[in-house]
Amino acid sequence: ASRNSDRLLSLVNDILDIQKIQLGTLDFHLKTIDIVSVVRQSIEVNELYAQNLGVTIVGHLPSYPIYVMGDSDRLAQIMSNLLSNAAKFSKPDSRVDVRVMLDGKCVRVDVEDYGVGIPESFSDKVFMKFAQADDAKHRSKGTGLGLSISKAFIERMRGTIHYESQENVGTLF
Repeated sequence: ASRNSDRLLSLVNDILDIQKIQLGTLDFHLKTIDIVSVVRQSIEVNELYAQNLGVTIVGHLPSYPIYVMGDSDRLAQIMSNLLSNAAKFSKPDSRVDVRVMLDGKCVRVDVEDYGVGIPESFSDKVFMKFAQADDAKHRSKGTGLGLSISKAFIERMRGTIHYESQENVGTLF
């Protein structure tokens, strides 16, 4: 009952976020933040979830701050979505690598898993609302809203999100 109510609460919150995005009423508090710190905290928050799935999150983070203009709460939400997806779709006893680096004038954050990958037939639906791959090995207990919300948040902060995936090898967001 507790797990079901948590799942329902997550679904309701995701639907509310999607609605606010569509209406343009979702508040963003943009300010200068240290993205390395946000990513480090997100790794810490998601470590137990990953460990329960037999997955280790490994941060490859610089020892110095990298400042960006963003909303730290929304960035943490994006990172939690990417990290939980990566852990969920990883093979047991594997790892998820997280990197933060400068890429020209941009900052790049990578979340890479070594799991089941995203089927080629699903590639055009990855960022769609309620989208989940159909076959059994890719089925998850998510709402199918996380990547859609993440993409909207990232674009609202003037960023981009991309992915590369190979079935049974892994995925990099």
